[in-house]
Amino acid sequence: IMFKDIPRLPRLYFLLMGTGVLVYMTFIGFTNTVNNMLVRRFGFKVEEAGSYITIIYLTAGSLSPLIGLIVDRIGKRAYCLMLAIAVLFSVHVHFLLLDDGAEGQPNYSVIPGFVGLGFFYAVFATNLWPCIPLVIEQVDNRILGTASGLMSCLINGSISVNMVILGVIHDKTLSLHAGYFCTQIAHCLVAGGAFLLIVMAFREDKKTDGPLQKRRLKPSA
Repeated sequence: IMFKDIPRLPRLYFLLMGTGVLVYMTFIGFTNTVNNMLVRRFGFKVEEAGSYITIIYLTAGSLSPLIGLIVDRIGKRAYCLMLAIAVLFSVHVHFLLLDDGAEGQPNYSVIPGFVGLGFFYAVFATNLWPCIPLVIEQVDNRILGTASGLMSCLINGSISVNMVILGVIHDKTLSLHAGYFCTQIAHCLVAGGAFLLIVMAFREDKKTDGPLQKRRLKPSA
């Protein structure tokens, strides 16, 4: 990271970076603890819980190439990011409102939530990261490394801090749905903040006639 180049980064970049920080905080914060939540709150066995979590990544891995191709052809990246974050928020609300399971009676209603998370991740990741070079190239491609490095640093640092905060919330609310009710409220609040930032990024992009909505490939004849 070249610190002298940071003031040259455009406002749209910082809005996208803030969106990425909040989204990865809540997504990684959830997936890092969901195995324990499935066991303690929703009544799954440890072996079962691990297998169901793979639904997220199987869904994301299957959809990502197709979504990437579609986005290259139609653009509309800001709309796609808003859709992805809305799905993320809805999934957190879904887990928040689910009934608890019991040993021998797991709540299989978690499965649609995992499919939703996989869809969110496929749409979000294929749209957010390509936006960074698209935004930076309008200023100076030579500062792309600084932009990418700064964003990666802040995302990883925020995930670390967020895990500590979630742990404190969980430990202090163990009597409420095994400690996983208030953590879901926290996830909803963070996802809501991310949605607000991406709306601001969309408005900033419209003001500057930026690249978020433009397509990169011409449709084939």
